[in-house]
Amino acid sequence: MSEQKKIGLFPFGGNENPYTNMIAHAIKLGGNRAIPLHDTKFFPIRRACASGVDLIHMFWPSNFYHSSTCLGTIIKRIMFADGLRCLRKIPLIYSADNLYPHDAESSDFEIKQIQKIVNLADGIVVASNKAREIFSEVYQVKP
Repeated sequence: MSEQKKIGLFPFGGNENPYTNMIAHAIKLGGNRAIPLHDTKFFPIRRACASGVDLIHMFWPSNFYHSSTCLGTIIKRIMFADGLRCLRKIPLIYSADNLYPHDAESSDFEIKQIQKIVNLADGIVVASNKAREIFSEVYQVKP
């Protein structure tokens, strides 16, 4: 029997979020431990990488590079770039539940940011074969 892995759900959607709860349940059924990792104000990705988990399962990344103010957005994008460097050191799974956020001001910008995550991902979770096909038409996905 293999050793139980600690899989960080990041950012965790909260106990009321059915999607992250469903993923956490599946992780437990697989014999591993789901660890909720919450978004933090400063260096959230760096903190997730340093949390002691064996793998990060990432969802909804746009909050890592967007803010309601111009200065906040600049700071978040600096922290996002730092976080991407940290993600090179830990296995990463990305949940592609959308091509990009529904409220995106610029789909091109969102795609560029998400592509950075996809480039680092060891695996991508999609809902169906059709979703995989559509996702692969927009993003460059490693085999």
